[in-house]
Amino acid sequence: MLLNKKIVILAGALLLLVPVVTFLSNTNLPQILVEDIFLIIISQLTILISIIIANSIFHKLFLKKFLKIEIFLLINFFTIYLLFFFKNIKNLFYSFENFHFLFDEIFTLFIYGFIYFLLIRFNKKYINFLSRFLLIYISAVLFISFLNMFNFQFNGEKNSLSSSDFDNVSANSNQTNIFLIILDGMINLEPAKKLKIIENKNKIINSLNKNNYTHKEDFFSNYNTSYLSIASLLQSSYPATEDSKKYYNRNKFFPSFILNEKRENTFFKVLKKTKKQFFWVGNEWFFCRENLYINCLSEDPVYKKISRLKLFYSDSIFIYFLSFYSPQIPQKGALNFLINPNLKLDNTNQNGNIFLIHALSPHPPFIFNQDCKIKDKINDTPIDEEIKYYSFAYNCLLEIINNFTRKIEKNNANNMFFVMGDHGWAFDKSIMDKVNLDPKEIRFKPFFSYNIPPKCKNIPSPNSIVNILRFALICDGNKDIKYLKDFKFKSFYEDDLNYGKVYLKN
Repeated sequence: MLLNKKIVILAGALLLLVPVVTFLSNTNLPQILVEDIFLIIISQLTILISIIIANSIFHKLFLKKFLKIEIFLLINFFTIYLLFFFKNIKNLFYSFENFHFLFDEIFTLFIYGFIYFLLIRFNKKYINFLSRFLLIYISAVLFISFLNMFNFQFNGEKNSLSSSDFDNVSANSNQTNIFLIILDGMINLEPAKKLKIIENKNKIINSLNKNNYTHKEDFFSNYNTSYLSIASLLQSSYPATEDSKKYYNRNKFFPSFILNEKRENTFFKVLKKTKKQFFWVGNEWFFCRENLYINCLSEDPVYKKISRLKLFYSDSIFIYFLSFYSPQIPQKGALNFLINPNLKLDNTNQNGNIFLIHALSPHPPFIFNQDCKIKDKINDTPIDEEIKYYSFAYNCLLEIINNFTRKIEKNNANNMFFVMGDHGWAFDKSIMDKVNLDPKEIRFKPFFSYNIPPKCKNIPSPNSIVNILRFALICDGNKDIKYLKDFKFKSFYEDDLNYGKVYLKN
């Protein structure tokens, strides 16, 4: 005999509660805010109520004579629950993307549709089994989840970090903020001088020195592509080497690895150990998306709420609907912040913060005029004028960085600033040949200058990007951290046949 209507509706309500309690794991629970938990519960209740109302209307109009309302509700509750695993199932068919980028989604939807059809078609035969199975399943999951919460509450969070270079990293209560400022494709001063992007190298170095910056000439990037270079910066390690398996996407690299709070990585370990908050100031390539580790400076209240919900719905089909909304003005976010820094930054965290500010400049599209004002309209730039507009951006950014540092330093003398290109930049081959610069080699010669407190002046400076965060943590009091050996790896973008492999350079 089928369970009565009230028990079916209760089972459906509890089934939609299961993702909430499983989300509040020992990893998420100590980091998620109470208001975020309420937001998630409200969103689930909204889905629950919507299902009940929509199903009741649809059933009354079309299915009243063919299917009992409680059976229809139970099937739909179960299907909605399965949709929380949509992306997990979709990933099983990732290879379908080789035919069309939507094939894996289409095939996954077909599987869901087929399951739904079977549930409707054979409901009389299997509905009793399904209803009882779900009640047992829900009870078991809720019991185990609440037991885990109980253990967390009374036993505290267990440290599950594996041994690494950062096992002995600790928090420092001097409110030190670490600013990692990436100027995309900004080459070092020496090649910039050869290309006549700058007029006087010594004048620029003196200007940097007046603002307590040290410029390092013999500095290099470990990779010649952004997604690997920035990953090496944040993870303080080599995300891919010549011995790594071939990769087919950027899931383990920037920005994907910081967006996946469910997968542990070295940078997350650093944030946990140092108790620093992480703020990401993005750009039009990739603007900030909040999760358990990422904080955004966006003042768009709707986007902030949606960002928190994305954590919960990250593997479900609902993430596609949440992704339609973007911040009101995500474009040029990092540049706007550098030009007009929000001085209401969170200084309440006694352990300080880490800021990642990634500006898509000085490389094209060129957005600066000669007077350092951002252009209203960005047009394609002829090849013979690229150096001119690159030069505008290059020199404007140097001045912007100096002004930014002066404004921020007023709040905290312990701040650290690291200004770098994630890689260098090459121009037309004929231009590079005239000044005897190798277009491939210059990709490993980014700009790098840093401003640190006087107490850290005797610490050996990093020679490459992979050791920058290590240098900052040493400066912040973690003296036991060691530098990695500096390597260069040639890497590729997706349009290259060698994409997925990296090669060690001599």
